[in-house]
Amino acid sequence: MKIAQVCSFTSPAKNSMGAERIVERITKGRVELGHEVVMKINPDSTNTPAPVVSEIPKDCDILHFHGWDARTSKAEYESYGIPYVVTMHGGGTEIDPVWLASMKRNPNMICVSKFISDRVMCSAFVHSCTHPTEVTYKADKDDYFLWMAGTDWGESKGLFSTITMAKRLRFKLILAGTGRNQNVINQIKSLEDENIKYVGALNGKEKATMLSNAKGFILMTKVPDACPATVSEALMSGTPIISSGAGCMPELVKPSIGFVCKNQAEFAQAISKIKKISPSNCRNYAMNNFSHLVASTKYLQYYNNMINYGNVEGDISD
Repeated sequence: MKIAQVCSFTSPAKNSMGAERIVERITKGRVELGHEVVMKINPDSTNTPAPVVSEIPKDCDILHFHGWDARTSKAEYESYGIPYVVTMHGGGTEIDPVWLASMKRNPNMICVSKFISDRVMCSAFVHSCTHPTEVTYKADKDDYFLWMAGTDWGESKGLFSTITMAKRLRFKLILAGTGRNQNVINQIKSLEDENIKYVGALNGKEKATMLSNAKGFILMTKVPDACPATVSEALMSGTPIISSGAGCMPELVKPSIGFVCKNQAEFAQAISKIKKISPSNCRNYAMNNFSHLVASTKYLQYYNNMINYGNVEGDISD
């Protein structure tokens, strides 16, 4: 199958470019599964997992877009005259009625979690994935927890409440990530002490090392997250998750790989019980559910459905 991945970004993805990392990973997955893939992304991209093209080839079997404008995308994507699908990498916070109406039972749409597919009434979803070569598995952990997200999110991702809990419970916490709002970064730095350290943006081997050494990954998000890529990255590193119950988190975090917390009391209990979670369980669960090959295989089925039946669900004639 010849596939075009279409997304407006410069590869390689860095910092908080979670959706763009997913584009790279599923591209690698399809190449590894023997398919021909091209990428229509920014021309200054380097080290791409597939050739970059300036125009979408007319002989593609399927186009895979990453991005959706409720007012313009349908006409644009249909203008190529080639079957297409769209991945909605977000969708948890949008309230625009025009956008919501454009998503409802959209035959081309694939979400990144069941939580989002239920919210926008689209049945198809594929969880955000990780490529095993991007992380390092480690069973023996260092004595710190890790929070990692775009800092502009601030308390929406539980940033400051996590810092408060670290000070109260006296556990070591490393904060990673960056953003455009320097005031937030300055506030983080002002809260550093002997147990709390801010390390800024992490990429590549440095990020892999920090994830694999952490005894737990904390994401007490307060927003309806669609499917953060950091969850699969941490789990594949053998690092258990401590999360809130917001958004897709209960869908991703099972009792064998972490804790979903309803309040600060449960958060404190999770901190004390983190060693009861086996790193190998986390790794195996991630490989079986969130690997780039698992995601790519699911996407390929949706591609075939779109090509053969004109919708990602397949034969719905009954």
